[in-house]
Amino acid sequence: RQLDKLRLSGGTLSAFGRDNDHHHLFANSALALVDEVDGVAEAVTVKDVVSERLRWDAPWFKWVRAAHEEDLERLCRPVFGDFPLPTLGAYLTDLPELTDALLRIALANVKRPPLLVVGGTDQLTREASSELLLERLVALGEHQTVITADVNGAPATSGVADVIAVHNLTDGEFARLDVAEGR
Repeated sequence: RQLDKLRLSGGTLSAFGRDNDHHHLFANSALALVDEVDGVAEAVTVKDVVSERLRWDAPWFKWVRAAHEEDLERLCRPVFGDFPLPTLGAYLTDLPELTDALLRIALANVKRPPLLVVGGTDQLTREASSELLLERLVALGEHQTVITADVNGAPATSGVADVIAVHNLTDGEFARLDVAEGR
């Protein structure tokens, strides 16, 4: 229902061979690391969110048991690669930031659609975590298109296929702040 509220304010959006078809675009994509979409404010466990994902993907009439280690492995290993998976009993609020980011991406990307859109890798507080996350996204990009939006861009040696600089997204808002502050 929220998709029906999305309308272009101008121009044309072409994706997957169709113009201005946001339903088709969203059906062929996954969105992760966007707090408004996949953020969890409550203190829940990894088992809770993995179980919930299994239930969302099951037919409405099927009873789905709580997640087991095999479920965690199947859903998360493609995104985590060689990184250790969190334990099912771990609380999301206690996970290291890289593990939390990888888990959110894994849960969004279960069906591995052609397009994976990930919030900025530079929102992680540790630069090393951002670099490791970017490495995992590059690996995922071997099998699907991965798009991320980073304020600082990607390092030239990161394996990223293309970096598109988008200037003035704030309509000069920050430039006006600098002038107002005498910078």
